[in-house]
Amino acid sequence: ATRSGKKSIIALLESKGAKPDAPIAMKPVIIDALIGTWKGFHDGLPQALYTVVFKKDGTFDFNSQFTPEYLKQYPAGSINPIIAAQKGTYTFNNDIMIWNLVGAAPTSMKWKLENNVLIIDNKIRLKKIK
Repeated sequence: ATRSGKKSIIALLESKGAKPDAPIAMKPVIIDALIGTWKGFHDGLPQALYTVVFKKDGTFDFNSQFTPEYLKQYPAGSINPIIAAQKGTYTFNNDIMIWNLVGAAPTSMKWKLENNVLIIDNKIRLKKIK
């Protein structure tokens, strides 16, 4: 409730005597093979290019944006090309990748590296470009 800013829920819980737990602290796990810039697509969404940058310091940048080919069908400037953008820290727990997003709840996804392709949740396929 605190993380998502639900003040009325926080007040109700506090009025009933609830106390917040200590913050969850995840040990950072860095996988050297994943450090760098990855680009690719979500299965079935060829109009949206995904980019993920994993940094050695345990931070990441993510964005998805419409491809230039997709944007050509609309008047120039009529659509914001950025679909989503997130930053935060990351860690791994075996085959689970956990993104701790700035201003949002953590997100966990299954991942695997297969033939130099990073596959996330069996539907996002990214190739390392840097």
